[in-house]
Amino acid sequence: HPSVFLNRDGLPLIVYNSQYGVKTSKCLDVACDQVQLETIECHTSLLSSAVTSQLDGLPLIALTETNDQLHATLNLMMCSDEQCQQHKVTQLAGGDVGYAVSMVAAPPRHFPVIAYHDRTNQLLKLAICETVDCSQLDTRGGTLGKTHVLGDLGRFLHSSGSTSVHVGGDGAPVVAYHRWDVNATGHVMVAHCHNMTCDEPTVSTIASQAAEYSSMVISEFPVLAFLTQDYMSLKVAECEDFACTKSSIETVVHEHTPTTGTSPVLSYPVISLNRERLPIIAYFSDNSVRVSLCE
Repeated sequence: HPSVFLNRDGLPLIVYNSQYGVKTSKCLDVACDQVQLETIECHTSLLSSAVTSQLDGLPLIALTETNDQLHATLNLMMCSDEQCQQHKVTQLAGGDVGYAVSMVAAPPRHFPVIAYHDRTNQLLKLAICETVDCSQLDTRGGTLGKTHVLGDLGRFLHSSGSTSVHVGGDGAPVVAYHRWDVNATGHVMVAHCHNMTCDEPTVSTIASQAAEYSSMVISEFPVLAFLTQDYMSLKVAECEDFACTKSSIETVVHEHTPTTGTSPVLSYPVISLNRERLPIIAYFSDNSVRVSLCE
């Protein structure tokens, strides 16, 4: 799972996996016709990553790395330059954790808040860091920052799935994620923290019969893009409060039959807001990337 970040100069930085390790690719122009490559971690394989901005505009990268595909480590990389050639690494979690990583820099200090899957225990976890590099030890819990269990992911997790974390207008983290129930039915969920300690989040089910990939953005309240479990329909849910206890759902795209191959018809939706603050959704369909704009 690569990730993209806009540097201080407005040009993209891409974090991705290669046969030589974890790399960054810095675009030297808007069209990304010219790039500058840099290997930032050797001898490891990247499973998931997320990039956000430090207070000075430099990249902050959360990434899951593995050497043997059996154990995954969640690390936070604080970059000292725009391509992360110089960086400091803090290990946040080890074992088989750190899948489906998403991250946001919480205002006003831009300390990281990281959502991830703990595949060992099938749990959704949220790491709330107390420093920008997440190195401050929380003696109350014996962990780096504060790590909170937000929900059970179920026992039918057949892929890394997705998480999407943001800070709402109330200043507290909101996490969208996916879970399976005992009947192997997928559900899109939202966990809303009431403060930065996130001790008792409100958890809401947005939709059932949902596929494992979803994406969220904050307009006035959360707006989610997700797929139905048959991968045939792309839907958007607009929440009426930060906890998404009420929401309206519309079908944006519906495909009747695959046109080629046996892969899922629709996959990997990503939602953002355009300049008019209307939702715009990119997704994968029939071996092509497509874009839908909500009006």
